[in-house]
Amino acid sequence: MPIEHPRPADSTVRELYGNAFGCAVPECELPLYRSHPDGSRTLASRVTHICARRGNGPRWDPGMSADENRSVRNLLLMCIDHSYEVDDPQRVDLYTKELLYSWKEQQLAEYDKTRQGWQLTDAEVDEVIRASYAGEVVIIGETISLGGIGGQAPSAGGAGGTAIGRGAIGGKGGKGGPVNINLAGGSGEAPGAGGAGGGGIDPESELFWRGPGKTPTIGEAAYLGADGASGGDTTISRADTGEVLMSARGGEGARAGSGIRSTSNKLAVSALMLADYVEIRGPFTYMCSGGFSHYNILNLNDSLRFNGLMVLECGGVPEGEYALEIQAAQPTGKIGQSTTTVFKISKPGDILRMSFHFWITVQIKELGMWAIVIRHGDRMLARLPVAIQQGVPGETTMLTT
Repeated sequence: MPIEHPRPADSTVRELYGNAFGCAVPECELPLYRSHPDGSRTLASRVTHICARRGNGPRWDPGMSADENRSVRNLLLMCIDHSYEVDDPQRVDLYTKELLYSWKEQQLAEYDKTRQGWQLTDAEVDEVIRASYAGEVVIIGETISLGGIGGQAPSAGGAGGTAIGRGAIGGKGGKGGPVNINLAGGSGEAPGAGGAGGGGIDPESELFWRGPGKTPTIGEAAYLGADGASGGDTTISRADTGEVLMSARGGEGARAGSGIRSTSNKLAVSALMLADYVEIRGPFTYMCSGGFSHYNILNLNDSLRFNGLMVLECGGVPEGEYALEIQAAQPTGKIGQSTTTVFKISKPGDILRMSFHFWITVQIKELGMWAIVIRHGDRMLARLPVAIQQGVPGETTMLTT
């Protein structure tokens, strides 16, 4: 069994957050917490080990003691995306322990310069530890049964299967069989014996209950369009001195639909994919060359069009008009471009699925890990990372202007 060192102490987690403000990756400008106007904040970071705490993990050092492994020196604070990326088995060779130690020094140097950090409560320390280590699974044993147990009573359904690991989904339990109840009385068996009386069931009995959602309802919705972009500000200044003589603010873009927007925590995105071609015809969607992991461009400052498909799940969402913001996020986390899509639910239902064809054109000013982000109100519904790299001779270059 691989060696496993203990997790960091609460005091170590406090010290880490007290001496850092943002992600340790130099080009990343994301803070460790996302602050809200009402004064609350949401954890947006994870504790990352420079040398893994478990044998055969990323950058494992067999000569490191348990105390060294869980010390501040061996720990980094990163945004969620970068914490996963540096431990990705397919990319871990790019992130050596020497590189991560240099990031550690830069993160501490930044704190010495700004004196900005985060003071954590006991509850926030617990949240950090749960979030940073929730995905760890250690299995000890020769036989592990992940299958559910079959129903024990007549006609009973089976239990669902177990899921282990991030993204794993256990199988559904088996459906129970029909229940047959014979209400007829039996005939007498001895000579001259009378037959048994027939049985009866109260019409309000639970035996007649079929449960909610036995026949799912299908909702109805319609696409209303996209909000118009606001006009840019106009400034008139002197050519010789640069003095601003007049400034006029651009007009606000028109809003699709009535402009009255609802929000719902039941909205979810079940599919988000980039493609060369997307066409939606009624209930069917046609797509060509989908599922890109990266784009190649020829030069910086070229324009690139992100073209793709989003499938939105609206089951159980009340009637109303709703807006989704589709963003193209730069590697630094800044928004390069965005558009707002609006739709109306006219009839709520247990099942309501909508497909959207989206496109965003951005000017590529930096290479690296971009992302398509779907937001509804203050919630992020989906995030699709995509690498933007410079074209290499002989490779296909995907460039749309």
